[in-house]
Amino acid sequence: MRKVNTPDVIQEISIRMCCYKKDVAELLGHFANVVIENVAAGRAVAFKDLGVFYPCQNTVQGKSLKITNKLKFRPAKKLILAMSQNNSFKEGDCDEKKKMCDKKGS
Repeated sequence: MRKVNTPDVIQEISIRMCCYKKDVAELLGHFANVVIENVAAGRAVAFKDLGVFYPCQNTVQGKSLKITNKLKFRPAKKLILAMSQNNSFKEGDCDEKKKMCDKKGS
């Protein structure tokens, strides 16, 4: 399995939207901050096409009572379906979108 890092995600979105990478990076930064701030405040964040991020507290009993805060994620049905279908997303689709953006810019 190949890992897709932040710069890869930013490039992919900028190609699909025909916009600057810096704008995508700023938008993703704001998205992350909204999730962080709300989960830290004890609220779940539901994003329709992605899923739900929500806080969870675990209590572990041992010699002393320990409470740990965790972040959990429940994927959306659309994401689960895409993962269950092997070839649902083709890498070549992005190349076509890039060509369209290049034509639009010239």
